[in-house]
Amino acid sequence: MSKYLLVLILFFVALYPKFPLLGVPGTFVAVRLEDFVIAIAIFYWGLTALRQKYLPIHRSILLYLVTGFVSVFCAVFVTKTAGLNLGLLHALRRVEYMAMFAVGFNALQNRNQLHFLIRSFLLISLLVSIFGLGQQFLGWPVISTTNSEFSKGLALTLGEGARINSTFAGHYDLPPFLSFPCFW
Repeated sequence: MSKYLLVLILFFVALYPKFPLLGVPGTFVAVRLEDFVIAIAIFYWGLTALRQKYLPIHRSILLYLVTGFVSVFCAVFVTKTAGLNLGLLHALRRVEYMAMFAVGFNALQNRNQLHFLIRSFLLISLLVSIFGLGQQFLGWPVISTTNSEFSKGLALTLGEGARINSTFAGHYDLPPFLSFPCFW
């Protein structure tokens, strides 16, 4: 079951347009449908880990999370360089990253699951590439969230000489996704 959930997450993060569902007051951050899919996956993983009475957390991951929350505390209350809403969102994003690592790690129990995931990832990567080419040459829509105006979920098209966002929210999301095969 968890391998299918992992593929669903890869599919949603890579291919579902970044239309906002709910705005977060005081920021131009929005909650999207993929955030709910990820939350369901983390919840499922948490239930599975608790049933097995095994909740793995490595010291380095714990240190990363504690450092993130200390940083938020300092930014909000000491230096006053960030608001509480934005600080907590950044901290929760770090928790989400680490939880997704655990979801992915636990989803791969044998070689068959790994082969299934690789085949799925290759198919999703092909679809991402086709969509990116469609954006560049066929005027397919771009949903960007790189500033407060774009974060409202406007469907745009790429201008002359613009870089491909693919279906990702911004140029910073596509390279990490495409680098996943390098880690395998």
